[in-house]
Amino acid sequence: MAVGLEQRNRQQLAEQQARTAQQDEEKQELERLEEGQEVSAQQAELLQPQIGNAALANLLARAGGQSAGAASSHEEEVAEEIVESQDEEELQELEGEGPQYGGGGGGAGGAGGPNDPWDLGRLFGGDDEGGGAEGGGAAQPRLRASPIRELSDPFDEDPLPDEEEDSPYEPHHQQIDALLPAVAPLPSSPRRGDARFLTPELDLLDARAIAGLPLSPEELAHGDAALAPLARPLELARFLAAHGLSPTTRALARGIAGGASFFLLPSTGSSGAAARLATMVLAALAQEAESASQGDAPDELALATDRAARLALVREAWPLAVQTARELASTRRLRAPFIADAALAGRLDTSEQRPEPTMPPDSLGGRALASLLPVSPLLFIPPLASSPPPPLPEDDETAAIDALLAEWTGGADPRELPPDPVLEAEALEPALAAASDLVNAMGRAQVELAAGAIAAREVNPRAAVRQVLIHGDRALRLLARDAVQAGDALAELRGAPLLAAEALAAPRLRVLRQSVQGLEVLRTWAFGELATAAVGVRSVAAEPDSPPLAPLLGAALRQREGGDRVRGRQGLRAVALSTPPPDGPLPGLLAAFAALEAGDGPDAALLIDGALRLDRAGPLELAAASMRACLALGADLRVEAAAAVDRLEALARRRHTPLALADAAILRSELRLRQEGLEASVDGLVGQILEHGRAGEQAAMELLKARLTEQRAAHDEAAFDPAMERAIAAREGEAQATTAVQTAQRRSSPR
Repeated sequence: MAVGLEQRNRQQLAEQQARTAQQDEEKQELERLEEGQEVSAQQAELLQPQIGNAALANLLARAGGQSAGAASSHEEEVAEEIVESQDEEELQELEGEGPQYGGGGGGAGGAGGPNDPWDLGRLFGGDDEGGGAEGGGAAQPRLRASPIRELSDPFDEDPLPDEEEDSPYEPHHQQIDALLPAVAPLPSSPRRGDARFLTPELDLLDARAIAGLPLSPEELAHGDAALAPLARPLELARFLAAHGLSPTTRALARGIAGGASFFLLPSTGSSGAAARLATMVLAALAQEAESASQGDAPDELALATDRAARLALVREAWPLAVQTARELASTRRLRAPFIADAALAGRLDTSEQRPEPTMPPDSLGGRALASLLPVSPLLFIPPLASSPPPPLPEDDETAAIDALLAEWTGGADPRELPPDPVLEAEALEPALAAASDLVNAMGRAQVELAAGAIAAREVNPRAAVRQVLIHGDRALRLLARDAVQAGDALAELRGAPLLAAEALAAPRLRVLRQSVQGLEVLRTWAFGELATAAVGVRSVAAEPDSPPLAPLLGAALRQREGGDRVRGRQGLRAVALSTPPPDGPLPGLLAAFAALEAGDGPDAALLIDGALRLDRAGPLELAAASMRACLALGADLRVEAAAAVDRLEALARRRHTPLALADAAILRSELRLRQEGLEASVDGLVGQILEHGRAGEQAAMELLKARLTEQRAAHDEAAFDPAMERAIAAREGEAQATTAVQTAQRRSSPR
């Protein structure tokens, strides 16, 4: 063994010496290269670290041009020179290490901190040659794909371990799936009515994720992934409450987000709570669309509203963009197209749909995109700070002694004029620090644009974002170049005569202030374009931001908030019973939310009845009907609950709202359980499951399956399973009878 090891060592040493000799020979050949000599691929690989990408490309271009024909060679050389000149002009704009004029990288909002990828030294770099100690090599001039990254769910910040196998509901899920027959859905057809809003259904497509969730508002506030069926509607309600265009939508969403605990009815389980919250948030979305169209929303507007709401939920876009930028910062390629392409795993160059007209900045999509990003720091370019005057002596004797000492020690003669003041470094520090913050904000804007593009592609995979990023990146780098040059010019004024320095500093400060304005305009334009690309259609203008409260309602709410609950209650009742029809059901709904917060359930029920007396079929009535049925069932008022559920089901069918139908079915099953027993409750759920399954309404079907699972877990399995089998057999018998009647009718009809 020792002999074999020694032989291998001698062989490896000989191979290493041979490679060294070959490399020395190749280097000698490179030293003998002359202009016009042809370069091979191996020689080019050895030349690259020494002369850089640009020079190597020129050398290869010249070599290839000499080997070609005369006519084609001239054309190729002209084209290559044009491309190279364009690349060099673009890449040499900001080729330095970034501004070094002081002020640090600090700033409001954490801009330019040591952990931020947009710190000053990393902002500028493009497709220039490597050579830097940090780069370690030459950067390629085109976008490169990186490992695939999937956007994580907004509620995956603290993912829970997978406990599906140990879940106590899993055996019940399996039994429900085994008992229910396979349902063949109808051919896919265009959605209509409220079914066009898909965002509330995103987390309701699996019964296993819905059943058995805790109904604690404190746990829902954490936003865990396992609670997404209940937490996502609240997240969407908070977004609409803060950013909805319609005052009616904001008021309704604020009530939903603040009064969610009143809709978590324990007797209907987490499936009922999920159906109820989704129904009410869907009503808010529909109200937003119908408020903009002053009536039934067209399909394009409904799609735009739904996509804008979905855009507001892509909260992972900003952290992903920052993480990707941090990885690219070491290569000095902090540019929006590269960040977005790396985060999207090279999918930025995929086919894009035709760009739509630009959406106004105050559209719902623009507000959704802005809500995903942290608050931008406030940028202000201050004037030059005035130097403090020298301290005055306390008395004349001290002044005389100071003058005498100055003359004896070689200082200025007190009889001579004092020297001209100069611009001190302390006077420049505020302006230079603001310039540093401005350049850092431009680097941060690159990451913001990339985050907007990531979110847009998550909502609309064909969103036209690439050109927006390219133009935004180019404009940001031009603005940054002007800001850097102005900052360098300011830094050079240290020690200059004060009057001359102030005159020279004025145009530099003006450039910096114009750069601040340009950055704001660019961000507004880019976010509007990205929101348009995500939503896919142009949004209409927002409603006037006027208070929707009637005078009587406002007075009643102020009395209640002031502690006069008796007079406040009387005022709320007056509002509910005397609101004129033009005001609609909104005042009564708002008063009902206020009554619920005060613990006055009977007053809330009375106010909701007043809101529903107009017999309309709008989104507000849908939300009010769901609230009324929940309150009646929670108070065990069975007659009122039955009437409220009938009203909710009728409104849901008129508006074609599958989620509201599922909500009504769950409430009715609980009511039947109390009045008629388990078999009647199960029979109603089975019938609705088969109906929604045949219609292809998966979210409604999964909600009802989750409710069946919760009922099986709460009751005796020996009684539940036979009841479910009988319900299924009855439905199959009805289906066979219907088929037989239809067949007989076809046979008897004349041909």
